[in-house]
Formats: sequence, C-alpha cells, structure tokens
Amino acid sequence: MNSINQILEEAIQLPEDQRLTLVNKLLMLGEPQVSDDVKCAWDDEIRERITRYDTECPKFLIHYCAD
Repeated sequence: MNSINQILEEAIQLPEDQRLTLVNKLLMLGEPQVSDDVKCAWDDEIRERITRYDTECPKFLIHYCAD
C-alpha cells in the first residue's frame, strides 16, 4: 500500500485537468474492450438521435414548439 499512497501524493500535486485525465484512464482500465465496429455503430446512433432531436419537436416540448 505504500506505493499506492506515494502515487496518490504525486497525483494530488497534478493540475486538476491532469488529475481528471488520470482518473478517467484508471476507470477505463476496468471497462470491457469495445471493438471499432461497436464504437462506429454507437457514433452513428448518436448522430442519428441528435439529428432527429434537432429536426423534430420532442413530445415533452410540444407546447413550446407551437409558440
């Protein structure tokens, strides 16, 4: 545990953006690996949803769209 505490002490000294990047990288180590095909499929899905949102009036905003 001593080395973990040393790493923690060093990480605390980093600027906030670097600490957040470090945290993100550490968390991603525990995530399952995703193929490029799956990433591309999700990117396509996200773009499609954004386009649909931008071009259609969402049902929960219907009373604002009429104005």
